[in-house]
Amino acid sequence: MSLPRTRGTELAALREAINERLESAVSGIASPRLRTSARHVVEGGKRIRPLLALMACGAAGGRPLEALDPAGAVELLHVASLVHDDIMDGADLRRGRRTLHFLHGTSAAILAGDALVALAFRLLAESDTLNKDLTMREFSSTYLALCEGQSDDIDADGAHLLDGEAHGDMVRKKTAELLGSSLALGAMCATRDARVIGALRGFGIHLGMAYQAKDDLLEITGDEQTLGKRPGTDLRNGRQTYLTIAYPEVDTAAGVQALVAQETSEALRRLREVPPSPWRDQCESIALMLVEREG
Repeated sequence: MSLPRTRGTELAALREAINERLESAVSGIASPRLRTSARHVVEGGKRIRPLLALMACGAAGGRPLEALDPAGAVELLHVASLVHDDIMDGADLRRGRRTLHFLHGTSAAILAGDALVALAFRLLAESDTLNKDLTMREFSSTYLALCEGQSDDIDADGAHLLDGEAHGDMVRKKTAELLGSSLALGAMCATRDARVIGALRGFGIHLGMAYQAKDDLLEITGDEQTLGKRPGTDLRNGRQTYLTIAYPEVDTAAGVQALVAQETSEALRRLREVPPSPWRDQCESIALMLVEREG
């Protein structure tokens, strides 16, 4: 999945700035072994969440790089969640590479994930936002929601099946809230306008719901090379997905595709509450890229 062609050079420069900020953060880990583990999992990835944070800052009237620290923080939290998720799933591949716990053991992976969360909070503490207290509350609430969503996902085994509504709530907490918070945190670096911040957060939440539904489809229809992980892992682990729980009485794939379209439409509606700008257009381009991807 490549960046949108429009202003592609500028977006590539933003991605490079994100990578440099992440490397700088990881370099602050004193323990060599822990630093190596953290660097292993931070390297690679599409950087969608931090890119959206920077674009949200631009869409809210600021300069995108003003949100570089919050953007780095959301990516560190996201990567930390993947490390812990891989442990719980027993996954051996992530982003086309061996998972950290597979290479170095569960203890090393847990510590690396914890260290990344600590670095994320350090970046936020160092960030230059218009309202530091609001930024910290936003990030902390999102972190808690992510943990709650993961807990709900684990609990949804054969004895505690989720219905469609409960499954959607789990997806919102585990996936969509972090995407929405990425945009909100970026916007907070440029404006105090609650309407603009709320619109960008709403855009991210609905985009996150569409993204997860699409991801569930790709879990079955994709292949290991394009996905960067083994397809069907969730089903093998007994995890519920939109394919297995949300639409049991209808053509499942068609129902999930309809959900992707519905959530995408609502995401774009919320985005259009933000004043027009090239950066708002870039947010829309990335949204469409995510929900139309085939791998």
